[in-house]
Amino acid sequence: MKKIILFIGDTALLYFSLYGSLTIRSAPWSSLFWPFTLIFALSLLVFFIAGLYDEQDKLTFYSLLWKSLAINTALAIFIFYLSSTAPKRILLFQVIIFALMFLVWRNLWKMVIKKFPEHTLFIGKPPQELAKENFIVVDRIFNFKKLIQNKHIEAVVFGSNPHLNPAAIAELFQCLPIKFMDLPTFFEKYYKKIPISNVSRVWFLENINQKRAYEIGKRILDLIVSALGLISLPLWAIIALLIKWDSPGGVFYQQIRIGKNNKKFSVIKFRTMIENAEKGKAQWAQKNDPRITRIGKLLRKTRLDELPQLLNILKNDMSLIGPRPERPEFIENLKKQIPYYEIRHLIKPGLTGWAQIKYKYGNSLEDSKEKLRYDLFYIKNRSLILDLAIILKTIKTVLAGNGS
Repeated sequence: MKKIILFIGDTALLYFSLYGSLTIRSAPWSSLFWPFTLIFALSLLVFFIAGLYDEQDKLTFYSLLWKSLAINTALAIFIFYLSSTAPKRILLFQVIIFALMFLVWRNLWKMVIKKFPEHTLFIGKPPQELAKENFIVVDRIFNFKKLIQNKHIEAVVFGSNPHLNPAAIAELFQCLPIKFMDLPTFFEKYYKKIPISNVSRVWFLENINQKRAYEIGKRILDLIVSALGLISLPLWAIIALLIKWDSPGGVFYQQIRIGKNNKKFSVIKFRTMIENAEKGKAQWAQKNDPRITRIGKLLRKTRLDELPQLLNILKNDMSLIGPRPERPEFIENLKKQIPYYEIRHLIKPGLTGWAQIKYKYGNSLEDSKEKLRYDLFYIKNRSLILDLAIILKTIKTVLAGNGS
């Protein structure tokens, strides 16, 4: 809801700034409304990709704002150049007016939000992931109604299964209306992941469903995007030449991975390591791995090494969005040590995914656990809207040079 309010406010300010600049220049509204509407749509997209709708400190916010305004201005100049329209001063006034109004609007928003903090009551012992959160914690039953009124509690989180504590539920029933959540719901709502240690098989039966219409739409999107992606074939040729120049060995690297319903398939990537890097033994890639070539580092950072996986998508082994496919040598061990790990194989693996944009590159058991928490969130909530958000966030990650 906060993001929606910010989006509506930003949209209103864009049009207010246009109205102000047209008034200053005594220019007609109708002549520039649609060209600027296109520019504003692109501007809001840039804001989203840049992260201006996420929480960040002041320094980061101002840095992202100036970069976004520069990109949006460049896009506007390019669009007007193509349309043979050049309202230079109107565009200049619009950018200045919007920047000033935007700064005032966002600072006012932060002041208002700080005055109305959401106080959360946690019943039970918070898990380690929530140890640093500013909760009001109680571990016994008493007069919840008085506490909720005195502390202005807006949400109550139950750390254990609420069905096993009827006395506490009876106390809380007297506090209606109140926002009440069990721990999995709280994690899902605020952290966009599922706590695997706090869910049971019943939770999966209730929440993991087939989505046939979505799957059809997603497959159509996969085919369109991967087919369009093959336009980059000239770039493939350049990458191939660089790989051959940088180190001896093949251009492509194929590896067996596990896909939907535990089906094995051969994933295709540009080679980023020295030839025969593993010497017959499967091992996770490490940070600053000495086996990675000079060109390989660049390809991994920009994720260009993943381009050949467009062929895997066309073959229906993979999708654009989904859990990253893992190697069978690792999966057997992970299934033994991580509960419900096999659930990620209910859908096709992806070129990018929710875990990839929400969590750093990982190469350990704990990293795999954390990524599974995000993968489960995606499997439960998968939709074309969420897929679009992941694509935009992936673009941001690539542009920022945070590829693994």
